[in-house]
Amino acid sequence: MPASALDQVRAGQPWNVVRGSPIEGGHYVPLVGRIGAQTLVVVTWGRVQIMSEAFLAEYCDEAAAYVSQECLVKQKSPEGFAYADLIGDLAALA
Repeated sequence: MPASALDQVRAGQPWNVVRGSPIEGGHYVPLVGRIGAQTLVVVTWGRVQIMSEAFLAEYCDEAAAYVSQECLVKQKSPEGFAYADLIGDLAALA
């Protein structure tokens, strides 16, 4: 996590890449949504935070995905995604 991230949170700004900002350490951040093609929604430090795709690409070095079968109807998610396709897509990322 770059030092600039805390400054951006305090200023109410989205997380964006700030070249030269030193890395302060690791930080687990659950990604919970998306707004458009380039903006992500995460939860951090007890609040919702907006993050750019560029920030994710620059600083994310580890990720986990959770796919639950509890909400499936006929092996599809509420959004219509097939469970087998979701698992295949995740495997392709590894």
